[in-house]
Amino acid sequence: MPPEYTGQVQESDFDGDDEPQFGHPGPRMSPQHPLYMGFMGTVGVGLALLVYWIGSHTTQAAAVDRGGAVHRPGP
Repeated sequence: MPPEYTGQVQESDFDGDDEPQFGHPGPRMSPQHPLYMGFMGTVGVGLALLVYWIGSHTTQAAAVDRGGAVHRPGP
């Protein structure tokens, strides 16, 4: 198990080096990179499906009266 965090900083945790624990971050990913484009495309499709689902469920609730009957327009 990892040690519990007590909120106090111990002197042995710092060795006088300003180096980050996991190293320096690398260069940013280009927006034209296939992984970036695929991820952002997936996010866009997910948002579109979410908006569609919300729209279809909110408009359907307005067509049902208190008795549960669905009102349909006549011929």
